[in-house]
Amino acid sequence: MKYYVDTSVIIAYVIDSDPNHEKAVEVLLDKGDRIISQLTVTELYSVFSRRVKDEIVVESLVNYSIKKVGVKVERIDFNEVFKKVSEIAPKVKLKTLDLLHLIISIILNSEILTLDKELEEAYKKMN
Repeated sequence: MKYYVDTSVIIAYVIDSDPNHEKAVEVLLDKGDRIISQLTVTELYSVFSRRVKDEIVVESLVNYSIKKVGVKVERIDFNEVFKKVSEIAPKVKLKTLDLLHLIISIILNSEILTLDKELEEAYKKMN
């Protein structure tokens, strides 16, 4: 089974002082084939660039996070993602990025690992 790891899990996992760190550790426990998308990588850059000014440090933090969590970046055709928006959005009523992550996890035939209760419920609803 493949597991699509949400950005919230990655951030909480790599930052020991994050209030959800222990939850993230628990969520990732024994989950072998971990994947993310370019959307997740984009979010990681966004999160770290708001906290750190040095571009080289930001790049290092993104690469470190990907390596530490042990995820593989899966390529996805975003045209395929956008085609599914009109079908799935009315059913789950998520914020835009959460909706896109959900659709990507469906396309990649993977279970979503998240700390976001709304996203978790939407995933269950669609599966």
